[in-house]
Amino acid sequence: MSHATIKAFSAAVFAGSLDAYLLSSKGVPLNSVTVPRSLTFGALVGGSFLVADMIAPEMTNIKHNGNTTFFSAKTIEHRLIELSLGGGTALAANRFIFKASTSDLMTQAAIVGAANFLGEYMADYMTSQPLSYFA
Repeated sequence: MSHATIKAFSAAVFAGSLDAYLLSSKGVPLNSVTVPRSLTFGALVGGSFLVADMIAPEMTNIKHNGNTTFFSAKTIEHRLIELSLGGGTALAANRFIFKASTSDLMTQAAIVGAANFLGEYMADYMTSQPLSYFA
């Protein structure tokens, strides 16, 4: 499996399960309506990260002079493009196309950000790369 596939799958599982967990912690029963909505949200997050990971390298071909020993400006730009494209697409599709909004927008945006972070670390771990989100 490739790094992008592992990241997308990990992010999808994390986003769907965290959405379901947060719903149950608010007292919403997990039933035949809420579980498919959480799974749809997770699948949208994973799929949008997979597509955004394909698009982002083409958008970051600018030379950067802001590199330091702690982070790479190109990598930060890549992460911001992934979050904006992937997260925006997943949130918009979940809310307007599938009409499956189970949580408020800010909670879902935080879930998307956390899923991106965790998915990247999981993919680095599974492909035996050094764990580096910003470098």
